[in-house]
This record gives sequence, structure tokens and C-alpha cells, in this order.
Amino acid sequence: MKKVKIVTGFMRLTQTKLLQKAQMILQSMTGNPNFPTPTPPLTDLSAANAAFATALANPKSASNTALKKQLRASLIALLNQLALYVQMNCNNDEIIALSSGYSIGKTKQPFGVLAKAENFKATPLHNGAIKLSNKKIAGADSYIYEYTTAPVTETSTWITVNSTKAKTVISNLTSGTCYAVRVAGIGANPTIVYSDIITSFVL
Repeated sequence: MKKVKIVTGFMRLTQTKLLQKAQMILQSMTGNPNFPTPTPPLTDLSAANAAFATALANPKSASNTALKKQLRASLIALLNQLALYVQMNCNNDEIIALSSGYSIGKTKQPFGVLAKAENFKATPLHNGAIKLSNKKIAGADSYIYEYTTAPVTETSTWITVNSTKAKTVISNLTSGTCYAVRVAGIGANPTIVYSDIITSFVL
């Protein structure tokens, strides 16, 4: 069973969005039978939210700007603490978790065998280097790029280069030599599906 994950990330919200999110959580948690004893108390969250709202409504000044930063930090700290309480008491139930007003992380859908790489290209760079790139493969956590001297035979030895991105640069190759290259996405399924083999001369 996938674990329900409460999302916080309040630092990324604008002042107004933070105020709105805090208010929604406060309303959702008030009287919610799924969370009978919120920690910290909702009265603390209510007071912090009201103080922050007042500061936002006050005229701009150096002192008010400093106050807003302080109140914002305090409000976010309370929301993060309350998120831990919700996480521990939602019983790994998405509906219960969402009833708190908090957002939850998206559940990654399991992938089967990954698709064959598309738009695979090999571009010669400076002496002894080739840039390899391909279209991102859905579900791939990383990629393995392999190369060997051309032409490919049954006895060819493939050398592997790992990359977390859908591109990499292979260096220290022999100038004037033609290389065969291929790529495959790596995911949860152990089956590896290689791309078509392409070739490139090294400058």
C-alpha cells in the first residue's frame, strides 16, 4: 500500500496564498472528527493566522515588513507541526488526510516495461567526445548509454555510462573511429529495452 504523504512546502507560497491555505486548513480541522485533538491547538493557528492577516493589511513600512516576516515564519512553523499531527493520525487514508485541508502528494502510478527510446541522437563534439541525447522516457528513473566500436558483432563489448538525464557526453574516445551507441531507460521493472543502434564518427 502506498503511504499517504502530507504536503507542506508553505515557504513557496505567496503571502496571500499562505493566508488562504492556512484559513482553509483551520476551517477544515475545526470540529473534524478525524482529528479530535489537534497539536498544536487550533486556537494557536487561529491567532497566528489573524495576526498575519492584520500585518498584511497594514500600510507598508520597514517595521511592518519585519513583522510580516516574523509572523509568516511563526505561521508556517505551526502549519508544519500540525501537518505532522495529521500525518500521524490520518491512518494512511487519502480521504481522511484531505479532510484536514492539507494537500497530499501525488501517488506515482507503477510503470511496466519502459518504452523504447525515441529521437536518439549522437553528435560529435570536440576531439574524442560524443554527445548522446534522446526523448525522455515515461517512468524512467535513469538511463544507461552504451557504446562500442563499429561494426557491431556478436563478440562486441559494450561499455556502459549511467545518467540521470536523457542526455550524456562520452569522452576519451579515439579520434577518427566510428562508434556504435544505444540507450535504454531504467525503472522499477527490470526488463531493459534498448533503442535502435546508431553510429557516429569521433572527431
